[in-house]
Amino acid sequence: MSSSAITNLQRLVQSRNLRLLGLDGYDRQEVNIESLIAAGIVHYIDSTTGPRPNPLQLEDFFVFPQVFSWDEQVAVFAQLNALKWDVAMRGWSSYIAIDEVNADREQTVLRLANAMPQIGAELRRDELQRTIELLNSNPTAYDGQDFFDTDHEHPDGQSYSNAIQITEAITDSVASPSSSDVRRLLQSARHRLHHNTHFRSRTTRIVGRSQLTIYVYDEEYLKAFQTVLVEEELETPTGRIKNSDRGTFDLFYSPIYPGPARKVHVFARNSGFPAVFFVRDRNPWPDTWTGDQVPSGMIATGLKSIYGIRVGLPQGAVEYDDYQGG
Repeated sequence: MSSSAITNLQRLVQSRNLRLLGLDGYDRQEVNIESLIAAGIVHYIDSTTGPRPNPLQLEDFFVFPQVFSWDEQVAVFAQLNALKWDVAMRGWSSYIAIDEVNADREQTVLRLANAMPQIGAELRRDELQRTIELLNSNPTAYDGQDFFDTDHEHPDGQSYSNAIQITEAITDSVASPSSSDVRRLLQSARHRLHHNTHFRSRTTRIVGRSQLTIYVYDEEYLKAFQTVLVEEELETPTGRIKNSDRGTFDLFYSPIYPGPARKVHVFARNSGFPAVFFVRDRNPWPDTWTGDQVPSGMIATGLKSIYGIRVGLPQGAVEYDDYQGG
């Protein structure tokens, strides 16, 4: 591999225009980890430091940007090392592969100008997807229980549940929830979250109508929640009524659950009980590199970032699940 080709390509990707294109694609991703940080679902820890060398493990691909982790975990501050990482603190790379022969050609500049925003957006999407997948994997919480479980215990000894069947809140039609079902679920979620975030040793704010963030993974539930979110009036068995829940929650849709599994995750906004800790050790930066997994004669070109994810506190989240198996 020609060192001059790598140097020229690195100078190109780190030039102001291409660097800004990549970071702009990263920043402009509409739904991203900052969406969850703003909602209080994710607690963000910024421990950014200078760059440090790490060997890379890269997959073989040519056209579309993808995200892969570095092989070795990154050494971070001692207090962060004490965390039990659910997504290990390590480097992540989003890149495309450039042929060494084309590294100095004008067509490479045009290709990278088109690709860098996509590379940045893919890195951003990957952060969000890993966070949501972590919650949906129902990892072990600090008290040794599944994150969504019926048998949690507060530090003060009180027991609580943040996992219930949707049928406890929805009685009309679980398969295709109605507007009444959604409103009943919202009311049940507010009561449950207030109970779970209440300690004898602290004063808490009642979870009000504007303090919920909803994640749905099924199209039928998406339609039902969208109706309640935007419509001024709702149809009920006794006639049309004013929709007092209109605009009172944030709604996210992530179709990552194929098949019969239907879940709804409800989060109390800024409750002091974030569901996830997201720790960034270094902000994204452009780079070029080669490695054992990069095809011979190719140069990986894209963005790198360093972060880790740890599951947070169950008190600020509730899972409704109507999946009975089968």
